[in-house]
Amino acid sequence: MNTFARIAIALVVGSLGFAVVAVGITAALEPWVAFSLIVGLPVGLSAGLTAAFATYAGLRYRDQVRRGSVSNSAVRTLWAGITAVLDFVTVTALGLTVYFLVDGSLGIGLLVVGLPVTLLLAAVAGYLSADTGREADDGSRFSAR
Repeated sequence: MNTFARIAIALVVGSLGFAVVAVGITAALEPWVAFSLIVGLPVGLSAGLTAAFATYAGLRYRDQVRRGSVSNSAVRTLWAGITAVLDFVTVTALGLTVYFLVDGSLGIGLLVVGLPVTLLLAAVAGYLSADTGREADDGSRFSAR
């Protein structure tokens, strides 16, 4: 698959992620937050960007596995994508839990401001912590062979 196709697929997945999460968060908070769209849009944007990044990283990695040689960059980018997705799920669940059980403004602050910051940090940490120094790193950890 060429780069253009990977980008197009990633953009479609990111757009769907944005739409689903923005509408879901907005609808879920509507009874309690007067301007729930102000919370839903940033969370949806974070979801869309995370989904697009993870999709592109996964497709790039898959293509290299099919060719038989996986670059360290593709492995690191895949780990960054996986880490960003895990971070998104964790921080969103934590933000909603804090909103409903502890303090509404703290939960909204975590979703609107904390989520983008932690996503960036998680992606960088995933990229830097990927163990690509092994000599036999052929990417077979994730291949469907």
